[in-house]
Amino acid sequence: MTLLSKKVEDFEAEWKSLKEEQEKKPGYEEPLFTKTGVDKMMSKAFADVKKLSKMKKPKERKKPKEPKAKKEKKGAKKGEAPSARTPKELGELIEKTQNEVDKIKNEKMEAVATEDYEKADKLKESEEKLLAELGALKKEMEVAVAKMGKDAASDAKKEGGEEKKSEEKTEEKKEEAKEGSEEKKEEETKSEEPEKKEL
Repeated sequence: MTLLSKKVEDFEAEWKSLKEEQEKKPGYEEPLFTKTGVDKMMSKAFADVKKLSKMKKPKERKKPKEPKAKKEKKGAKKGEAPSARTPKELGELIEKTQNEVDKIKNEKMEAVATEDYEKADKLKESEEKLLAELGALKKEMEVAVAKMGKDAASDAKKEGGEEKKSEEKTEEKKEEAKEGSEEKKEEETKSEEPEKKEL
């Protein structure tokens, strides 16, 4: 408990006790407190609050500028991540980073509650770094999932293409078989016709 909140609570306790005592007194006796007396008590208790409310918020530190473009590793293609992590690995990293961010947020809130603003500022900076890292991991995850989807689609196309070829071959065989059976029937009918003529 801070000194400020203690002063306010002391004022509230004193005010309640004065009101209770005043209610017990008959109306014709001199009052225990007057308006000016209460104003003086309040000004003592709330002087620090007024002082804090007039204080300006401290300016935030400027962040150092980051370089515009980072050099990519040799052999890496543009748009691709330099590391080829699987979505499962990325998911674990994202979850781990998110847990760290949550932990730092809680520590930062505790530091603010205990009025340790320097620690809170350091925690805020580390939280921002982790959030940037988390955003990069999520983008990498999207790329990996999209890449997996493209690979799966191309595999399906290849399989689909092979299936179409095999279906076309079976249809051709069926047509050839039909044509062959029709030719046989025609030959049989032709061979039957001369026999009929001979008869």
